[in-house]
Amino acid sequence: MRKLKWLSAFFLALALSSCSAMSQNVRKEADPSISFDELKGNTEEHVGKTVILGGYILEVRNLPRKTQIVVLQTPLDFQDRPKERDQSQGRFIVMYDGFLDPEIYEKDRMITVGGPVLGRETLIVDGYSYPTIAVKPVEIHLWVKERRQTVPFFPNPFYDPFFYDPFYPWPGPYRDPYYLRRPWLRRR
Repeated sequence: MRKLKWLSAFFLALALSSCSAMSQNVRKEADPSISFDELKGNTEEHVGKTVILGGYILEVRNLPRKTQIVVLQTPLDFQDRPKERDQSQGRFIVMYDGFLDPEIYEKDRMITVGGPVLGRETLIVDGYSYPTIAVKPVEIHLWVKERRQTVPFFPNPFYDPFFYDPFYPWPGPYRDPYYLRRPWLRRR
C-alpha cells in the first residue's frame, strides 16, 4: 500500500511537471500575475522582470547581429500554448541575439517566449505609430504546425439504399408488393 502511494505521487508529479512548454527555471522566474495590459500600460515598472508571452508570428526581421520577431499576443492555455487570435490584446516584439531563419519562424506560426522585459518599443503599423513592449528571450518554443487532414468517406459497398426498411421488423405500408391488392390494409 505504501509503495502504491509513492508510485502514484511520483507519476502525478511527473504528469504535472510536463505540462508546460517553458522550463522550470523560466517558470520560477516568471511572474504570472502580470497581465499583458498591465505590461503595456506600465512597461517601465516591469523592465527586467521575466514574463511568459505567446501568440502568432506576424513578421520576422533579420537585423545586423539580431533578429526581431513581431508577435500578435494571445492569452496562453495551461500548456503555455497560444489561444485563438480573436482574444489578442496587442503586439509585442521579441529581440533575439543572433539569426533566426524566417522560413522556419514564418508568419502565422504559434510561438511562446519566456524572458525579461526590455522596455517600450514603437512599431509602425500601416503608417500608425504603435507603442508596444520588447522582450529578450531566454527560451523560445515554436509550436508544431497543425495540419488538418480530411478523411475520405468510403461508403459501405454492401449497403444498398433501395433495400432499406425504416419499419423493420414490422411491415411498412410501401414495401409490401401486395399493398394495393389488399384494400383492408390501406389507411384512410
